[in-house]
Amino acid sequence: MVSKNLAALRKRANLTQEQMAEKLHVTRQAVSNWETGKCQPDVETLTALSEALGCDVTELIYGAKPVPYRRYEKKYIVWTAVLGVLVLAFLGCEIWLLPYLNEQASATFNMMPRVRYVLLGRPVGTAALGALLVAALSLWADLRLPKKGRGILIVAGALCFVPLAVTVFYFFLGDMPPWLLPLFRAIRPLFTAEGISWCSLILPFFGAAALFLGFEK
Repeated sequence: MVSKNLAALRKRANLTQEQMAEKLHVTRQAVSNWETGKCQPDVETLTALSEALGCDVTELIYGAKPVPYRRYEKKYIVWTAVLGVLVLAFLGCEIWLLPYLNEQASATFNMMPRVRYVLLGRPVGTAALGALLVAALSLWADLRLPKKGRGILIVAGALCFVPLAVTVFYFFLGDMPPWLLPLFRAIRPLFTAEGISWCSLILPFFGAAALFLGFEK
């Protein structure tokens, strides 16, 4: 519909209805009527509108064409390279750093260095791994989702990091603010070896993958 497309294109051009009316030498009410569908612009007005908005007449009538997907797009190559470096660093930490921290904890009975790595370093690595999987697949396949689907994924991805955030708050800051107590009680069962694995390994992996897909347009 012209009305819907006109409103979207006007906002894309950062024009108010008043500014649009000045460009076309019409009243603001005329622009408002076009955008609400109360009346339709004629052919000459459509041409003037397209020139003012810097678009094609067909885009004004039928809407913007979706951006075609391009394989091996530069942004996916960059993301894959950056995330690949993070994942390699994470694997190095898991192979060499974590055993060392375990030995130190056994020798000194100081668990905090290991806890810091598990709750801060490991989630970064697993999140990078989840995002890397999506970025690498995006080099070959179009994984872009509709706007509504992206919104759901962004919310779901963000929620995956909530237990980790509360766990970190609990371990490193101690006192829990009153407004966080209900959430803290709800996820307290996660403060076990299996629960910490969920917080630092599984949830960040899926959360980062969901966020990468959600923000991909």
